[in-house]
Amino acid sequence: MELILEEIELFDNKIDDNLFNVFADTNGLIVAKEIGGNRTFNYKLKKEQNDIAREHREEILEYRLVRVTEEDEVSLGDIFMHGEHVELITQETY
Repeated sequence: MELILEEIELFDNKIDDNLFNVFADTNGLIVAKEIGGNRTFNYKLKKEQNDIAREHREEILEYRLVRVTEEDEVSLGDIFMHGEHVELITQETY
């Protein structure tokens, strides 16, 4: 699994303000693991990453960046943080 985001707050975490690290695997699974805790949230993209990046580039980058340039590219982390194009599959507590 590849780390794509560090120490972020999750919208789906309605319990507290704990931080999460977010990982992605090659099968399209996105996993948010609680730092110092025992909860994991599993997500998937609603469409292919390249399709989301192409079709929703402006809205995602405007959400993530102060100023968008032509050189800016949409990353999986950007898509995840925008939130509209991912869906929660499961929440696990260990």
